[in-house]
Amino acid sequence: MRAAGVFFALVFAASGAAGQPEHPLAKDHPGAWRSGPPVKPDVSRAVAGDERAAAVAWVNELVELMHRTATLAPQAGFEVVPHANIALENLDRSDSKRPAYVTAGIVLNLAPYEKTARGVEGNERDSAITLQIKVNDVSPVGGTQMTFGDAEGHFIQDPSVESGTAHGLPVFEEGNGDKWVIVRRNDAPFYAPVSRERYLRVLAQKTEEEVNTLQARRARVVAFVPAQAQALDDHIADLQKKLADTKQALASVDRSAPADVDGTPVFYINPALMDSRLPRSAPQIVAVSIRANEDLFPGLADAIDKEIDWAALKAFVSRK
Repeated sequence: MRAAGVFFALVFAASGAAGQPEHPLAKDHPGAWRSGPPVKPDVSRAVAGDERAAAVAWVNELVELMHRTATLAPQAGFEVVPHANIALENLDRSDSKRPAYVTAGIVLNLAPYEKTARGVEGNERDSAITLQIKVNDVSPVGGTQMTFGDAEGHFIQDPSVESGTAHGLPVFEEGNGDKWVIVRRNDAPFYAPVSRERYLRVLAQKTEEEVNTLQARRARVVAFVPAQAQALDDHIADLQKKLADTKQALASVDRSAPADVDGTPVFYINPALMDSRLPRSAPQIVAVSIRANEDLFPGLADAIDKEIDWAALKAFVSRK
């Protein structure tokens, strides 16, 4: 690794050629954190007592782990601006009845100091790096959810696929280009197949609810709007046929067969990703994303990726 002072000098030299920040850079201003570490996360009221204390502690353990990197120490000319929140969510962040876990989101913005009319300030809009950490949150690999599911979770017809590996860990890429390195306690697949029987039961229930809703609406249609009444009647008839076909298929379904829609398999977030024997405040999955302003500060994303103690993150999610 290059010496930190030389590296940051190169970064500032390159930034002038690649583009200009919002205000002139204050390159010699001493590096600092705007607040913390430790940081004070925003905590949902649903997380209380021992769970709150445990989550605040491991959020700051992760913050301190990043604080030990050379890039986020930080060096002269940069300010680290931390943001953190703690909540209680299930794996697919749905209203299903699947178990909830204590989750956390941490954002560390490496903001360059700039000379403004108010003095020297760190400008998050020109952040050299935005480091994001999600705990017990698999939204980066959530795929495309269908419009329905059941108590076990939302159905997914278009799951995300790994875009590669880094540090021996799976990498997923979101549509906005953010890449997430996933560290997980249980080496389980991210998705589990939905059985054909389960899918048909949910489809039948959803279709029956739609029929009941439309029939109630049809009863309110006045006689002098025959076209609207006819359209509703046609739609209800189509749904009733769909319901009958679904129930017929359900009666003869192979319970072990996986579900598919037009040949495309149906999945849901795998519950085996989490060890249900552990407290719900135990950190079991950590997702890390490093977004860099390559135009103004080239090379920083690669630098911090090499500085992070990935072995420590693996140990973090694996401890008893």
